[in-house]
Parts: sequence; structure tokens; C-alpha cells
Amino acid sequence: MVDIKIIQNIASEQNVSITYGSKGNNGWYTSDIKIECPEGFTIEGEKVALKDASSKIDLIISEEGNYDFEYTIKSFSHSKTDKLSVALDKTGPIVDLTTKNYTSATFTIMDNVSGIASYEYTLDNNEPVLNDDLSITDPITITLPCKSGNHTLLVNAVDLAGNTMDAKTISFTIENEPYYPPVPLPNYYSVIIPEIEGVSFSSGNGSFDVAEDYAFGFYLYVNEGYMQNSKPVVLANGEEIVSREVDGKYIIKHVTTDTTIEVTGIVKDHSTANTEIENSIKIWSLNSILSIYVPRPLQGYLIDLSGNIIKVVHLSAGENSIIGVPSGLLILKLEGMPGRKIVIE
Repeated sequence: MVDIKIIQNIASEQNVSITYGSKGNNGWYTSDIKIECPEGFTIEGEKVALKDASSKIDLIISEEGNYDFEYTIKSFSHSKTDKLSVALDKTGPIVDLTTKNYTSATFTIMDNVSGIASYEYTLDNNEPVLNDDLSITDPITITLPCKSGNHTLLVNAVDLAGNTMDAKTISFTIENEPYYPPVPLPNYYSVIIPEIEGVSFSSGNGSFDVAEDYAFGFYLYVNEGYMQNSKPVVLANGEEIVSREVDGKYIIKHVTTDTTIEVTGIVKDHSTANTEIENSIKIWSLNSILSIYVPRPLQGYLIDLSGNIIKVVHLSAGENSIIGVPSGLLILKLEGMPGRKIVIE
């Protein structure tokens, strides 16, 4: 009991009583605090306070925490303001299971007012684990390794004010970690295209990595100076590859081993002069118009350097004019003949 003396205008002493609640540990109280004035006085308080329903001359402090509570005592025209140091914690700690995975479970013990003084937990039938002589206001996080299956956790805790939580039992299940079979990495094989005299390839020369059972394709072009008598035969590890009829592309459909490309049947021209031979094919261009002379009807394809067919041409015997051909370097592939490089201006 603490007495506060109020000096009235009549110069008489009046006693104001402050009744604390249950005294806990470490200077904390564990129940409400009551300030009571004698008859003829009134009392007003800031922060959270509750008027007792049975009287207008007392004040109940119920807000938990550690703070200064300011109040004023009044009588007629006189008043006095004072402060009361409050350290009030009425509730015990709480515990909760926060997370779990396939190998562990994590639980949290907390007391947001005075803090944790001690805690004890028992997992399944293991020995209890005790931690005491603490002074921790932040939440305490504990992670326990667990095997798959059902588990029971028993937890007790005491806060710094002496409040004890009811022993809490938490039941939880650790699931088996799902099995994901490893994804096999594909085997890779090398497709080797060496430099071969008289021909060039849309893919260029070199070694190319290809995943097992995937396809690999390329276009073959007979170079200038080798076109008169060459009849190219393409081999992959000694086996002939026939070009695709629609566009002349050579394709290895399923690469299952390291593969080397060979080309036979390439013959160098006997003469490099521009000699016109009767019934020979002639090709020229002017102002985006491609002109082709053929001795007999033929079908052909205009192919860009990326291997894409940009135009299918049906040629009649004699001179043919193809309008609107994009400028640049293209490949003209006539049926039954190797591709020819042409420049459209």
C-alpha cells in the first residue's frame, strides 16, 4: 500500500491509496492495479484505465507493459498530477509450431510483455530439455530434427513476471520426402564436316555437338570452277545420304555415334572461261529480275544462306524471268543438280 498526500485548500491531509495486484518476479505485477481516492475527490488517468463500476472515485490500471501511468487527483479548484511506474504482466508465454519440412520441425516460444525466464520441452519419449535463468524478450525459435512419422511435443514456459503457461502438447506429422528420379543427361555426339575442295556447306565447317537420336542437316553447294562435271555424293561414316527432294537438304535423321561427313564426285572444271555451250543453263540478273535459261522444263528453289526456301520456281524451256527476287546472295537449286550461288543486284 502506497499513500499519496493531497494538500487541499482547507489545509487538511487526505490519503490516496494505491493497491497493487499480485506481486510477481523481478519487480513485475501479475494482476490489475487500483488507485482509490477518498470521498469528495475525483481521479482521472491517461493511457488505458477502467473506472470501477461501483465507485467514481477509483481507477483500475489493466494495460500490460512497463510504462509510466499519469493521473490527476482533483478537489474543487485544486488538483495534483503524479505518475505511477507500472510493470504489469498478467498473461503467461505462448508457444506455437511455426514450420516443418521433411527433416525437422520449428516451434516458437514468446512473451511480448516481460519476456521468457525459462522453458522446457520434451519431444516424443526423449529426455526433457530445460533452459532456465533466461531474460529474453524476443521470440525464441527452436528447430528439432525429426524423422518421418507422427510426433508429440510437450512444452512448458515461465515468463520473467512469474506467469506460467499451461503445458501445451503439439502433435504433428513429418511427411516422407518425395522421391524424384534423376533426369538422365543426353549423350552428345560430334558431327564433323571437314573442309572439302570444291564444295561449301550451309552449316560451315567444323565439329558440331548433337544430342543422341536428334537430327542434323545441312545444304551442300558446289563452288564455282567445279560445276561442269561434278556429281556430288554425300557420305556419313561411309554411308550415302540422299538429299531431300523438296529442297535438296541433306539430313542425318538419327545421330547415334560420332559422324564424319565426306563428299565424293567433285570434279574441277577443265576450263574456267565463260564458254557458252549449246543447251547449257545460263543465269543472270538485273534490277531485281532473275533471268534463267534452261534447255528443258525444270523445277527449282531459291534458298537463302540460312537454308530457308524463299521461292519455288517452275521453269519452261528457254528464257524465264523471275520478278521481285530479294537482293543479296542466294542459292539456286535446280532438280537433279547441285546448288549454284547467285547474286541478285
